[in-house]
Amino acid sequence: MAAGITGRALALGILASTLALAACGSKENEDTGGELIDAGGDGDEIGVCEGSIPVINGLSCVNTGIQAHYETNEDTVTMALLAEISDDDGDLHQYRMEIYIDDEVDGVVASSDSPFGPANQTLNVDECAGFEATVELTLYLTGLRPDFDTEYDWGIILTDAAGYESDMFVVPCITPTADGSDGTGAGG
Repeated sequence: MAAGITGRALALGILASTLALAACGSKENEDTGGELIDAGGDGDEIGVCEGSIPVINGLSCVNTGIQAHYETNEDTVTMALLAEISDDDGDLHQYRMEIYIDDEVDGVVASSDSPFGPANQTLNVDECAGFEATVELTLYLTGLRPDFDTEYDWGIILTDAAGYESDMFVVPCITPTADGSDGTGAGG
């Protein structure tokens, strides 16, 4: 069973559609920046909202226990990353989030170690009306990378519809244990 992620975004009180992605060892959609990202929107060019860099205002981790895997329906250990995001020009109607981890908990994460593929999302808002959202990414863990019951620095980079990237936001988090209970960082 492969690790994976699903994402849910809540913007202006409207639940956006759910997206499920499988984890992969390499990134399939390398970010080139400055280009409209393909996150399932209508493909129209960005209008007056282009130009502002998106911001990750907060990031936290939550143990979400055992859940049915989105593909196999098998019970799987999960955790969620909760990100508060904003963009002054409103072009979060489409966005991409990249998740990175680092074994050394020092507040620095290299943007080369991503065991998860990018999460491309659309908010259920009009173009240029995506000013802020709270995004929940549920990660399905297998005990490989990331290991169970292990503390990592988790880094997130947000790319808006115009292709502008945020600074990486980093927070230390401990993964759940193999039985889905809260981890202590003792190792899986």
